[in-house]
Amino acid sequence: MENVAKLDEILEEKGYDKTKLIKWIISILMMFTPMLIQINENYTGNIRTFFMITILVIMIWAFELMPLAAPALVLPIVYVSFGLATPAQAFSPWTTEMPWLFIGGMIISNVFDRTGLMKRMAITAIKIAGGTYRGILLGFLIVGLILCIIIPSTAARTTLFLPIAYGIITALGLKKNTKEAIAIMATSSFMALTPWTIVDGINLIAYSIAKNFGVNLSWAAYMKEMGLMTFILSCVYIGAVLFFYRGNAEIFRKENNFKTKDYFEKEYSKLGKITIGEKKVMLVLGVMVTILCTSSIHNVSAGWVFAIGAFCFYLPGINVADEKDIKSVNMAMIILMTGAMTIGAVSMATGTGAFIGRILTPFLKGSSFEIVSVSWLIGVIVNFLLTPLAAASALTQPLVEAAIENGISPTVILNSYAVGLEQIIFPYEYVLPLMMFSYGIMTLKEFVKIYLLKMILSLIFLLVVCVPYWGILGLL
Repeated sequence: MENVAKLDEILEEKGYDKTKLIKWIISILMMFTPMLIQINENYTGNIRTFFMITILVIMIWAFELMPLAAPALVLPIVYVSFGLATPAQAFSPWTTEMPWLFIGGMIISNVFDRTGLMKRMAITAIKIAGGTYRGILLGFLIVGLILCIIIPSTAARTTLFLPIAYGIITALGLKKNTKEAIAIMATSSFMALTPWTIVDGINLIAYSIAKNFGVNLSWAAYMKEMGLMTFILSCVYIGAVLFFYRGNAEIFRKENNFKTKDYFEKEYSKLGKITIGEKKVMLVLGVMVTILCTSSIHNVSAGWVFAIGAFCFYLPGINVADEKDIKSVNMAMIILMTGAMTIGAVSMATGTGAFIGRILTPFLKGSSFEIVSVSWLIGVIVNFLLTPLAAASALTQPLVEAAIENGISPTVILNSYAVGLEQIIFPYEYVLPLMMFSYGIMTLKEFVKIYLLKMILSLIFLLVVCVPYWGILGLL
């Protein structure tokens, strides 16, 4: 005990964080675990080295030992230095549409927010839905559907939705940890995080990697395969929330409906009349959505649409963006996401993806229900260890290869996997739900309950609705 106390004293004098030091030790020990497996014709030296480097980076991310973008910045350099890939392979994610889509999307999001159009749209959606308890939840559904098309960043949508939800809860005098407050806060998070389109977070990374295997899915094709299903699933989420978290608070009683409606009327009136700038933003966004919806005709990549759309905001005659909108782009997030994609690129170069794919192949056999269930379950399990974006990058290639090996549509596997990755139980698993939890509206017990409900519903929906639907489309 004296030695332990002395060590604590030395660490404190040296300015070390004991907990952080322990995490570093665990991370380094985990890095060496691939060395426990003997090298053979399948498990090559390059694969082992790849695992060691990647595990260390993943542990740094998981323990948040440094800013998340820092290891992502040097990851491709490290891979190249160890001879695991050529510079062209390691840095290939920067040549895809992904970075440009997110840069363009963030600029658009900044302009959308600064002009007030984003909040106007959210308040309008809630007003249209009635402004009641049910209307508030449906309003988040409506605006979530619209914003996911024009703002690919789940972080941007989350930072919009959460303050609005918290403002509603506070203004209506709802107490913390009540059913109504939990429902409003959780629904705002669900609708902000759900990857509705192919250009949204998890899907963008997964399908960018899948292109290397001939999986080319247009924006319109994705909306047909999974976009419609995601919308229906979101309706199921809200229906379940309304059933299990009924709005019995006095403010939501029928005789008090005028009070809630009056609140949203006042919030809308604060925004004033719609400005010329907002109309210009809507015009550009309308053209962008039209191009995205017709992508199967002209084959223009979604990434270029967002980049060009952001550029158009600066054109004479439109001129609704300024220098701050570019400067406020979160480059750390771009570096993080591109670094995560580097894992997939180098996994392919070293044969690691094929190695993992051979391990997964036996599990992705059987009936359609078994295949979808296993794909979903892999996403849920991996999500305990990695962020959804890193997980999408790490396992997309092996899952696609396993799907091709078994004669299954890769899109079915990727869609089921994405729904699994979206599920969490504890706040620490993903920083954006953690932001929601940090508002203190619900206890950890209530957080686990409502997210567990969401998880169970997602699997039931995949098996009961998606499997038959994908069968009709000829995907299963």
